[in-house]
Amino acid sequence: MKNSLLALFFLSFIHSSNAQGTFIPLGSDAYNYIDRFDIKYSKIVPISHTGQKTIQRSTAAKLAETLLLSNIHFNKVDRGRIQYLIDDNADWLDTLTSVSKKPWWKMYREPATFLHVSSKKKGQYDLRANAIGELRLGGETYNKRFLFTRTAGMEFRGNIKQVFSYYFNLTQTAARIPQYASNKVKYERIKDTVGLTDYTYVPNESYWKDYSSKIFKFEDGVDYFDVRGYITAHILKHINLTFGRDNHFIGNGIRSHILSDNARPICS
Repeated sequence: MKNSLLALFFLSFIHSSNAQGTFIPLGSDAYNYIDRFDIKYSKIVPISHTGQKTIQRSTAAKLAETLLLSNIHFNKVDRGRIQYLIDDNADWLDTLTSVSKKPWWKMYREPATFLHVSSKKKGQYDLRANAIGELRLGGETYNKRFLFTRTAGMEFRGNIKQVFSYYFNLTQTAARIPQYASNKVKYERIKDTVGLTDYTYVPNESYWKDYSSKIFKFEDGVDYFDVRGYITAHILKHINLTFGRDNHFIGNGIRSHILSDNARPICS
């Protein structure tokens, strides 16, 4: 265990020593695109490895700019992926800019940002805010079970002189998950020193409560409030310090190697 933690610390130090700023949240399509470009154009992209996630936005922005300004001919799909990285990480662009063709007054002046405020002189300060919303409806045919997920929240990120950066994400979610997953998380039996005990949990979450709906007539849903965030300081040329609460992903594949990607967020 000590060796694993030491390896994690070492990897974190290498990761943070080559870039700065906030990180791309896990689950973003950006990771699939970055992995693809790293495989195809590893000789020119400015990224040392993709085995440790999260990846900083400044790294993704630099990668996208390098590719788009190169003499490589990209197909329509790859060009769209590069543009996605540019729009999603507009606060760390050096040469290019991201501008919406049809902004909503002072909102969505950039395609991927609901509202942002920045200094007239580039690099002094920058603040971005996005609303978070998700609604999924579905059902299971074999047991006529209604399924849904409803999430609402806000996301804030920013930086001061590209030295001090911060990120906060607040969400509230209510859900009724599929039967096979509900059976596992609500009735999995784990043997401890006392004996067999029923443990209940929700993947990736620390605190939750039961949720019921009189409208849809069910009582086996879950409701949870999640807060994630961190601050990072670029104190020296090759040294960054980051402290906060979020998830990590170590390795390549669908599961994290050292710290489980199903575990609750940790402070680090």
